[in-house]
Amino acid sequence: MISIAATAGLLEAITAAGGNPDQILQAWGLDRSVFSKSEGFIPCSIFAGILKEAARSTGDDCFGLHFGDSFHPKNIGPLAYVALNSPTIGTGIQNVERYVHIYDSSAKWFFTAEGNRGYIRYVLADLGIEPLRQSNEHGMTLVVNTLRMMVGESVGATGSSVCARGARTDVRAPSNLPCPGDVWLRDECPGY
Repeated sequence: MISIAATAGLLEAITAAGGNPDQILQAWGLDRSVFSKSEGFIPCSIFAGILKEAARSTGDDCFGLHFGDSFHPKNIGPLAYVALNSPTIGTGIQNVERYVHIYDSSAKWFFTAEGNRGYIRYVLADLGIEPLRQSNEHGMTLVVNTLRMMVGESVGATGSSVCARGARTDVRAPSNLPCPGDVWLRDECPGY
């Protein structure tokens, strides 16, 4: 299950990209009223399917990436406040790692440090829908935006690697994203 809060602005983003949100929702047995209850939840597989269908119907092959970039991390509610009000960046990251399942039961967040670099691995459990590219891109962009809120606007990632079966390998991040490097889409994640 994923919090409805994670969908804030989704219907507007689909419309702005030239899609019909009502038609996409109807294909998943939903209507707009589901999204008016911010404390509610929908199955993660439905959210992933909506993002995938939004990409197809709008012709925006990077819809998940664009929606993630426009999504404000504070919209997810208490999890953002736990991260932002932690005494240190490290504690904030650990708190997100500990509590992310409350916001999205399919998401796992792992942090490791090697020397002067930190690595966050964001993994979605098998949702029964393939490929998960749009959901992965949305999630990783949200991770980068959350880190920028915690550390400051001047900090950026050198790149983001989104690994999903069947992913294209020729997609570059739009220049307006908070991650100035490439977004590498690979069919396999070494070591995972």
